[in-house]
Amino acid sequence: MLLTLIMPVFMLLIFRIGPAGRGGLLSRMPQYALLAGAAYALLILTNFVYNNFGAEGSGIQFLFASPARFRQIVLGKNLAHMTVFACEMLLVSAGVAVFYGPPSLSMVAVTLCGILFAAPLNLAVGNLLSLYSPKKIDQATFGRQRASQTTVLVSFAVQLTVFGVAALALHIGQTGRGLWLTALLFLISAVLTTALYIVILGRIDGIVLKKREDLVAELSRA
Repeated sequence: MLLTLIMPVFMLLIFRIGPAGRGGLLSRMPQYALLAGAAYALLILTNFVYNNFGAEGSGIQFLFASPARFRQIVLGKNLAHMTVFACEMLLVSAGVAVFYGPPSLSMVAVTLCGILFAAPLNLAVGNLLSLYSPKKIDQATFGRQRASQTTVLVSFAVQLTVFGVAALALHIGQTGRGLWLTALLFLISAVLTTALYIVILGRIDGIVLKKREDLVAELSRA
């Protein structure tokens, strides 16, 4: 799991010194290295975000017995995941500075606004999938486990949407007023995804009441 979390830095290194580094996209446009590293880091994190309670097992019952509201528990998990992501981004930023040179201020703005757009969307969808399509994580066979088919399909659709919006915003920025326009488009999109996250988080308690038995049964399975 720890190796997975530091893979974005290795990816940047491989694209720099490997065969792809001599004729790949990042070698021709190194200014996009920070954005690519952030996208890869967030993509890896979705493996955990889309199954918030998978590691709880039968201990999920203690969460229901907790005096805390379930939305507070979910918010805590989201904050923990974003803290890990922030640490990843520090490593990615250092890797980009070493392998590709310091990114421009406009690219830093684009990356930050892109994260503000993509992260709330992934968290919102992940919170729903964690309740509607949970899957128990067996620590002894972690590397060989697969997510449920529903999670895979929804995850694919979400990432397709994120990358589609990102590609459109970058294209408009390149044909318009540059990366600052791209950052503005990401920021506008971030307002919508943040609103979606807040709405879903506000309804978590009601959803949990409906899915409680299914959640306990799935995560307590031997």
